[in-house]
Amino acid sequence: MEHMRTNHNKRNIIFFLGNSINNSDINEALFNFRNSMSESDVLVLDSVIDVDGQEGCLEFYGVDDSIHEWLIKIPESLGFKKEDLEIGTRFKNNRVEIFFKINNKKTIKKDENEIVFNEGDEIIALVSYRYKIEDFRSFLTMNFNQVEIKSNKKGSLVIVLCKK
Repeated sequence: MEHMRTNHNKRNIIFFLGNSINNSDINEALFNFRNSMSESDVLVLDSVIDVDGQEGCLEFYGVDDSIHEWLIKIPESLGFKKEDLEIGTRFKNNRVEIFFKINNKKTIKKDENEIVFNEGDEIIALVSYRYKIEDFRSFLTMNFNQVEIKSNKKGSLVIVLCKK
């Protein structure tokens, strides 16, 4: 953002799309955006909103094999085999977590380093925060004076325009 100021850009539109805000600490991200913006800048972001509750979120992530096949590459890159792991999905701390539980103790050596995974250890491979619209709006209005939110018909996806 400093680059925008040094090049004398008077007005900037900052896009933070792809549901990226849900993969971040929302308070920290919004605070950092606000502090880096001038009065004439605009932040545009989108977010998935929790309208189905925890069960709906878990159901979506729990049955999507394409997500599991993509995420299995993380522990495989560490030397695990698919059969060494059990995939799990849970809703904890306002977020969906997809994790791999280690079935058997495994030691991984890389150069002079060694990591020991014990049976029952978990590798968290994906987190995605989910907020009710009231909570989401509260985070936004805590950081910005002008907030405009538009949603799809179901209310499960919003696009937001924020100004200092």
